Amino acid sequence: MQTLNYHHEEIKLPSNRAFGLTFFVVFFLVASVSLYKRGEFQNFHLTLYSIAGVFLFFSFVLSDLLTLPNKWWMSFGNVLHKIMNPLIMGILFYGLVTPFGVVMRVFGSDLLDLKFDDTKKSYWKEKDPVGPPPETMKNQF
Repeated sequence: MQTLNYHHEEIKLPSNRAFGLTFFVVFFLVASVSLYKRGEFQNFHLTLYSIAGVFLFFSFVLSDLLTLPNKWWMSFGNVLHKIMNPLIMGILFYGLVTPFGVVMRVFGSDLLDLKFDDTKKSYWKEKDPVGPPPETMKNQF
């Protein structure tokens, strides 16, 4: 199994055959969908089908030649991950979590009971029913 060293982390590469077959399917589908939508065969379709055929050939006959493109593709994916992951997480946080928190504050909701109440002796909450009897807790693991 080939690996890619990315920031001191070993990442397993997919097999060259799987890489080649994946790109064969992608190029073949793009060409086929484009041909279906346009209705007539053009040089563009011939180019895409040829690229798909090359990937199919290399997948089964000369799969060792796909090692470098396989590494490049995984490196590109890792760079894309470093950019998109924080972006998407930021959008989710500032687009969903923050507005939800603002709405909860506006309506005065305190789900975690964090407000200080100096009239309480303790913030301990009694559980009713108490829970399972202690003798059932033997040999938990």
